[in-house]
Amino acid sequence: MFSFVTRLAATLCAVGALALPALPVDAIVAGNPNPPKGSNGNDLYPPDSPNNPYNPATQTGRLDTLGVLSPFSGVGKILEGTGTLLDPTHVLTAAHLFHNGTDTTGVTFNLDSGAGMVSFAASRIDIDPDFQGVNSNDPGDLAVVTLSAPVPAAFRTYGLYTGALTAGTTLTLVGYGQSGSGVTGYDTSAGGRRVGKNNADAFLLPGGMDYDTTYQAGDQTYLFDFDSPDGDTASAPNVIGGLSLGNDVETTIGSGDSGGPAFVMVNGQYQVAALNNFLDRFGPDADPGPNFPFFGSAGGGAIVSAYTGFLGGIVPLPAPEPPPWAVLGVGAVLLAVRMGFQRGKNLPRK
Repeated sequence: MFSFVTRLAATLCAVGALALPALPVDAIVAGNPNPPKGSNGNDLYPPDSPNNPYNPATQTGRLDTLGVLSPFSGVGKILEGTGTLLDPTHVLTAAHLFHNGTDTTGVTFNLDSGAGMVSFAASRIDIDPDFQGVNSNDPGDLAVVTLSAPVPAAFRTYGLYTGALTAGTTLTLVGYGQSGSGVTGYDTSAGGRRVGKNNADAFLLPGGMDYDTTYQAGDQTYLFDFDSPDGDTASAPNVIGGLSLGNDVETTIGSGDSGGPAFVMVNGQYQVAALNNFLDRFGPDADPGPNFPFFGSAGGGAIVSAYTGFLGGIVPLPAPEPPPWAVLGVGAVLLAVRMGFQRGKNLPRK
């Protein structure tokens, strides 16, 4: 078990404040605005760029302009954050976006059709009853918004992943937050829905300041760190562990990404394993600033499987997968029945 910096409480407040203005929207992606040159003279670690379209076939690129044809067409903007369409009328997002509690006035879910944004009004907001605000690693930073009319079937919906979220699992992060460089911080010049990846590196108990690199019963929060692609651990410490996924992949979140999904792929389908709700810093750049975050920072949010009690009261949950021993037991019974049947067929007649 490792000590999680006590700055988490202050950082959550700071990030909550950052999320209030309506800012240009992208998830920050690893990159260096003054990158070293390769032997061919090309930049080794170019920064994020608006001219970097997402390709779902190769899962490369960051700017998702595919509209309803995108695998993330059901990820939209809600207030100053991001939400995920679970079914035609329910959106999963972060509780801390709703400064007026469950008041639906002015709350809309906005999706990119490819020909512009389309909006759907909220008729109800359910906030996890454990949520008390974002003054620390408090539990319950989830909300489900019920829409007044169903979203057209052209937009995708996503299931909830209720299995174990293990360390090292690669997550696909999608959101409408700020973008920029891991060297100089945020650059709000780009816009739109963006896609990137990071790993689940560690886990936290609610309200705790100690994290484990192995999931423990009761953990409700996951953490990732934003690793430099060139292995620069002097100015960008790799505190939690693991390696960078590479300059074109490694991603962190920005203001506007709160409530956005951390997806896992299950049987070829994206499922929501966690939300992306906060940022924190480690090492020499530990104090939040205007260009926060840099390489060596961290982020995370609520793990879906820890909140099935709340979520299951609003939307249907998938049937839990049986543990391996249970599957083996069923298989053994079926095999025994079959063998007995075969034996019965082969018994000599009396």
